[in-house]
Amino acid sequence: MAELDLTGIGTASELFETKGNSPLEKFLIQWLDEKVVELKGELRETGRVATGSLEQSLAVEVLAGLDMNILANDYWDFINEGVDGTKKKWGSPYSFKSLKSVGGIVANMKTTKWAATKGLFPNNGQSFDSMLYAIAVGVKKQGIKPSHFFDTVMTDEAINEFTNQLADQFEVAIANLTFPDIPSQ
Repeated sequence: MAELDLTGIGTASELFETKGNSPLEKFLIQWLDEKVVELKGELRETGRVATGSLEQSLAVEVLAGLDMNILANDYWDFINEGVDGTKKKWGSPYSFKSLKSVGGIVANMKTTKWAATKGLFPNNGQSFDSMLYAIAVGVKKQGIKPSHFFDTVMTDEAINEFTNQLADQFEVAIANLTFPDIPSQ
């Protein structure tokens, strides 16, 4: 669990500093790093690591001060929310509309070497492209089952725990700065 290190802070204004390498910034980065590790674990647990591309893309980005993001490949939400197929519905906000164009799915499978990571090879007499085309048609029909890997980690409970821990740490630090001669509990 992330800990807010407020030792060595001299004034209350330093406690709330949000510029470069402040205790608050370090705490936020540490907390987000821990969440990224949890997200990667959740992807593995849900069996959603084929090429490892999504897992490898998960990272914390510090923009300026306390403005931070969790980075992920663009398709992360399709894995999280799933995609309704033309035949099977998952209740997703995303859906495949028709079976006409599967070229994008096939191209992605080729680029990421998806079939090889799954140990899939064409049957005798079948070309690699026709195997990928058949898989892509199946994906469009069946859709993509939601994993909710992001929703499982970034819950309201996790955010509340984070804010409570932050508030507790600030309360102790402010008390120590305001009343330095009174031992903290």
